[in-house]
Amino acid sequence: MKAEDDLFTFLSPCQALDRTFHIYRNRWLLFTQLALFAILPQIALTVYLKSATNMDEKNILPDLAVVFGDPFTDSVAFLFIELAAFCVFNTIMQAIMIQVVAEYYTQTKSTLQGSLRVLWDRFHTVHCYLWFYTFTYCCFMVELVMTALIVFNPTHWSLIVLMAICACFAAYFVFWATVNLPIMIVERHRGPELAKKANALICGHGCYLLFSMMLLLVPLLAGNWMYRRLLDEFFGTAAFTIALKGLVGVLFLPLRTILLAVLYFSARVKAEGLTMEALTEELKRDDPFNSRIAEDNGELETCLGMVPVVSS
Repeated sequence: MKAEDDLFTFLSPCQALDRTFHIYRNRWLLFTQLALFAILPQIALTVYLKSATNMDEKNILPDLAVVFGDPFTDSVAFLFIELAAFCVFNTIMQAIMIQVVAEYYTQTKSTLQGSLRVLWDRFHTVHCYLWFYTFTYCCFMVELVMTALIVFNPTHWSLIVLMAICACFAAYFVFWATVNLPIMIVERHRGPELAKKANALICGHGCYLLFSMMLLLVPLLAGNWMYRRLLDEFFGTAAFTIALKGLVGVLFLPLRTILLAVLYFSARVKAEGLTMEALTEELKRDDPFNSRIAEDNGELETCLGMVPVVSS
């Protein structure tokens, strides 16, 4: 029996990849539209930063010194701006894509308008996670860069080991935060409940999730690196090259997001015996934060209605 014949079965890593591509082919137009909402602002920001500083190999030092007075500070500042934009736009669209995958599992029709409406309904839940994930990802990149700098310019082995350990911890927190996203979108968990569910999922299926993700991410990253090198060789560092590099995300972002959702559902099938009926009920459940706001508004309207109106 093929993996697509029964959606609620535990999948091997290869079967998870097969289902990922099957879901992408089934709803590729919607995934492409959602990915463009994330990729185009990032391309525009990168082109703007590059044009504003005119960063080429000949005048990078004089031009970068204009903004902050220090070339290294400028480079770090622009890098963090791009990283923050990457995390913010990608995470927002990933939340919608996970909802689309969940609707595929429940055999529900997905539309662009409906997906954007879902994001609006869960904005209060997503935006808190958004800043946490952005901070975690930036810390991971800082640790990674500092470790690389120390390794290539060794001063003391104990410092290298310490930075490598810090980088590993940061990588774990990025992985942990990534697993939190489908739990938050599908099951509506928040705070301690979200952390508890993520810890349980990683403890039980962490190696399965990580290995399956690496099966997709390693070839994608290798292909992306080769693609970027070819563009640099043929077109240099023009704005056109930046746009072509960024458009790769139109394919990469949906694939890795779909795989994350597929692995999440597969792990839940094995751990909890997840069924279509249970998943359908979870998707129909109201967001606790929005429900609390609605209750508070209702109580406020009731109190205002009890206030007597004094006519002049």
